Amino acid sequence: MNLHATIFIVFSIVLLTATVPTVADDDLGLTQEQLSIESLVIDLLTPFLGEYGPLARDVINMAREGLGLIGFIKTVGNQIFNGTSIEINFGTDKKILTIFEFLSKKIDQVEHGVIGVEESLRHLSQSLPSLLRWEIALESLGEYIGILDTYYKRFIFYQKEKDKIESHTLQDFAESVVGHNMDSVMTLMALIHNKAVPNGKPLRAAPSQHTIENGSPYSGALLSSPQERNYRQLMLMTEKTGKQGRMERFSIQSSIFKMLNDVLENYDNCLLSQSPQQLIYGLYLKVALAEARGYSMISFSYMLLRAKGHGNFSAEQIYSEEMYRQYTADILHEAKKVMSAASTRYRRCDPPKHTEGETFVQLNELLQGIIENEVDMNKDGTCRKNCAHYDYVQSEGCFSSDTQYCGNDRRCSGTLHECQFFDADAYVCKSNDPYRRYDWIEYENKVHFGPGGKCNGEKVKVDSWWRWFVHCSYCICLCDDGDSKTTDRFISLMPALSDTNRNMVITGIRIIKRNQVIHLQIQQGQALPQGQVNTTTLEWQQVEQINVHSSSHQDGLHFKKLSFEYRTMDLDTLTGLNNHVVTGIRFRSLEKRMHIEIQVNPINFTTGEIEAFNGVWVNNGNDMENITAGRGEITVADSDIPTRYNGATQITAEDNSYIEFGQSSLHKDISQSTVPFFDAQKVSPIQPAWLSGVGIYHKSREGTGGFLGLQVLTYNISEHL
Repeated sequence: MNLHATIFIVFSIVLLTATVPTVADDDLGLTQEQLSIESLVIDLLTPFLGEYGPLARDVINMAREGLGLIGFIKTVGNQIFNGTSIEINFGTDKKILTIFEFLSKKIDQVEHGVIGVEESLRHLSQSLPSLLRWEIALESLGEYIGILDTYYKRFIFYQKEKDKIESHTLQDFAESVVGHNMDSVMTLMALIHNKAVPNGKPLRAAPSQHTIENGSPYSGALLSSPQERNYRQLMLMTEKTGKQGRMERFSIQSSIFKMLNDVLENYDNCLLSQSPQQLIYGLYLKVALAEARGYSMISFSYMLLRAKGHGNFSAEQIYSEEMYRQYTADILHEAKKVMSAASTRYRRCDPPKHTEGETFVQLNELLQGIIENEVDMNKDGTCRKNCAHYDYVQSEGCFSSDTQYCGNDRRCSGTLHECQFFDADAYVCKSNDPYRRYDWIEYENKVHFGPGGKCNGEKVKVDSWWRWFVHCSYCICLCDDGDSKTTDRFISLMPALSDTNRNMVITGIRIIKRNQVIHLQIQQGQALPQGQVNTTTLEWQQVEQINVHSSSHQDGLHFKKLSFEYRTMDLDTLTGLNNHVVTGIRFRSLEKRMHIEIQVNPINFTTGEIEAFNGVWVNNGNDMENITAGRGEITVADSDIPTRYNGATQITAEDNSYIEFGQSSLHKDISQSTVPFFDAQKVSPIQPAWLSGVGIYHKSREGTGGFLGLQVLTYNISEHL
């Protein structure tokens, strides 16, 4: 096989291995033949590239200079041009084509690292038309990358059809890649860099000391006059010469990453389907991969032209290496700076329409409004007091089940609280909903409780009555009946854990209700190197079923039963230590309060391996004696139910606060519901990611009880760039 073919094959392998690790090979649906071809390629190249396997499988590394391409291409170039003639027998043409089919699958993996990026960026531009500067910058960058991708697709096509492509076609392609016209790959890389980092460091007009000291795959590091004119022509497209002979930028605008972050600071980030840092990282990855593809094509082109005897191209390759080194350094530095300040939080927006069980779940009958006559709230059966006297009492019976309303109403077998009197007589619309007692109440003095409208249930007249000279009044009280068959007031204390033995991390969470019990449910996925997740392994784990009426499940151990005395939820955002990921979450009962805790495990960023047996539980740090210190209270009692209103809610509390579950508005809902509700939407970024933290927060509209929702903190990848 000649040198020309060897170069083509080597660069096929460069691209074959140029992936962001997202899915293991055995999860790509590759045939055994395709996998054996990859092994064959590595075996054949090892004699002249040394230990090729580790080098090939780790070409693209976001933490390496130039993403790792520079070192790999130097190694290949040294063997091709400084060694002896290389003869590689890859076997049949079918096997060669299989290599390139495998290549296409590998290249497709690159896009997995930017899932949702283009859609989110496009949504930003459409939602904020006033930000013209951002929209223009994004469109320009997209146009440059789009043209470069066209070159790249042609490059892939030539590899697949290498036995049919004419030599002249390849030469023409190589010359167009390294040319100095406005749509060459060389120019496009400069334009992408200038748009991404307008104020990056000036490109040196001569080889850097790093290049000289570390050598090049080409001899002749000094530039000839014609070559110098060539690269100066390219540089003048984006730079000007200052008074001191220094290369300076024309543009003084912000980088594309800074502009994006500025937009996100004034944007409802829940619309992004991922955390702001994830979006900025996705944009960085898109730019970095465009530059990497460009550099691969440029290096291939110079090797091809040299192999065909059109020149040595030593200086040009040195310049392109220095150019790529500087471009990637600038882009990485700017992206890392912006990412380090960007939020890693992700939560869900309010849905356009609420559906119970899908977008929300609720507790039922924790504290519920009930009509009760004072004669039934004392053991003596007297009416000497008034409604306000009765608080924390019990219903002692029904004075006259045949003639009084108590004989026609579902009784409260628990405790009664905060009784009030409004008027003596009323019409009551009884509800057909098993979780409600009434739909509305209308007193004769025209005071109306509830939403009103036609009564779909039974309409009953309720009149207070006189016993001699004493008035026996009907009161409205709050019923706390923990033994009711229709009450849903239970919260699971069972932990939801990812399978760390299979290297699984939590990638999403949500709140669900099963058999009257509120649960935390997790999505898990296999952790891969460099913060990635194997998308083919994503799964929502089934929660452990709890039967609150069975002796096998105990209150305080397996679940917590809420009551008038025990109904407080702490609101916190919890994070683990550096280099730890979330592998578990649970509700915990402490004193008379509930709070969340997370389990975190150490993880190796480079390998993606979890230390499965080193998990620790993390809470807010408050001890039992100081549990309320510094916490702000969120009051929602006597608020309307949140699902009656469309429109966005506002976050009212997310850290170091607490809230009590209470009854809904007496006037608007007859206190028939328990607020706040729970947001039951899945909280899992569209780009699956490791998580470093989880939070529970409250959101509402004015006058409503709102929702308790979950949010996640994606792993801070900027620390590893």
